[in-house]
Amino acid sequence: MDKLSFSWNGRNGYAFSPFALIKDCLSKVIREKATLILVCPCWPSQFWFPMLLDLASDTPMLLRTESDLLTSSRGQPHSLCESKTSQLIAWRLSGDGTAARAFRRRWASRQLCWPTHGGPPEMRTCPSGWLGAVVQ
Repeated sequence: MDKLSFSWNGRNGYAFSPFALIKDCLSKVIREKATLILVCPCWPSQFWFPMLLDLASDTPMLLRTESDLLTSSRGQPHSLCESKTSQLIAWRLSGDGTAARAFRRRWASRQLCWPTHGGPPEMRTCPSGWLGAVVQ
């Protein structure tokens, strides 16, 4: 079912989208001023990452990287968790600019901080080549 074709207006949603559709989800949040919990990799080199940061309305939650975090219906671990090459994060997003601005103000005033287990994750993946482009 194509969830992008339905209205998200006035709904509190959840998405663990195929990575190729993350930008489309973010655009829909903006367009419909939706509220969404989005689970996606911590991938700052992606073109959509600044948009994700602009929409954040609460402190993101780092998800554990154990092999049983994501499994198929047959109990097989997802390759993302099995290889431990990326950190998944759950983000509360808001297309309402006031919620995101209020969050950034609280963060900037140091009323918020990363949990005591050490802060944002270190990237374990490196893009190929310079600026993510393959160089041969």
